[in-house]
Amino acid sequence: MSARCSSRAGTAVRRSRGIKSGAKRPIGYDGQFFLYIALDPLHARDYMDVASYRYSRPVYPLTVRVLALGRAQEIPWALLVLSIAGVVAATFAVARLFERERISPWWALLLGLYPGLLVAVTWDLAEAMAYGLAAVGLLLFDRGRRPLAAAACFGLAGATRETMLLFPVALAVWLAWKQRRVREAIYFMGIACLPHVAIKLGLALWLHSDGAPAQRGSRPSRSAARRSVAVDRSGCSPALFVALPGVAALFVAWRAYRALEPELLALLLNVLVLVVLCRHRPTRTTSPPGASRPASCWRSWPASLG
Repeated sequence: MSARCSSRAGTAVRRSRGIKSGAKRPIGYDGQFFLYIALDPLHARDYMDVASYRYSRPVYPLTVRVLALGRAQEIPWALLVLSIAGVVAATFAVARLFERERISPWWALLLGLYPGLLVAVTWDLAEAMAYGLAAVGLLLFDRGRRPLAAAACFGLAGATRETMLLFPVALAVWLAWKQRRVREAIYFMGIACLPHVAIKLGLALWLHSDGAPAQRGSRPSRSAARRSVAVDRSGCSPALFVALPGVAALFVAWRAYRALEPELLALLLNVLVLVVLCRHRPTRTTSPPGASRPASCWRSWPASLG
């Protein structure tokens, strides 16, 4: 009886917050759960698969909620606007970095037009905002001249997407090894990692979980026109995703060892952790009936109401 009442209460909450009752299914994608958190930060856990994992990247959805002034009808547009702003900020910061090094700033368009960021904007993922913050952090770092301001920016980036903490790790290594500023490197890492650690501790106290992702990989929901399309990456050659980036990482490692530049160290660490050492699993993408695609604001938002 209590379980039935709880189910009815959860349905009532979802309807009052403008979220479909089918959202509780353990199939979805990050952008879908960011939408739920932005709509209702406190009760979004009631319709998530692994709430502690979904809540571990709160900066993006909470910023969206603030940007939309808490108005549910404006939140999907705020998701899109904030993602685009993240790409613009990343491109601008990298262009300024290139100008500082007397390199043509037009090369920054390689970042702004990178397909991965386009995917992040399309699916309402946190990467666009996270890389924007990380790029601004690199600009503020300025070869160790403003490490505290950069650490604060990296702290926000790490709370947006934890993989962004690879950047302050590389810069801290550069400060301690090349500049011999060990104490400053420790402070720098502490400030950069503090928000992420605080979020993890808060989630452990609130949700009694360490925030580990579910063993069953989440699947991105697709629009109705693409529901029948299955994507199977198992036929792709491993050389495309492992061997070639591995060779590039070795080249960067050689350059980083000779020059010991902070930007090269950050690139090396990102390639090693996210490409070479990351375990890639072929997945098949499907979409459950009734699933909406939150990134397509003008199409999916009416479907997610009621």
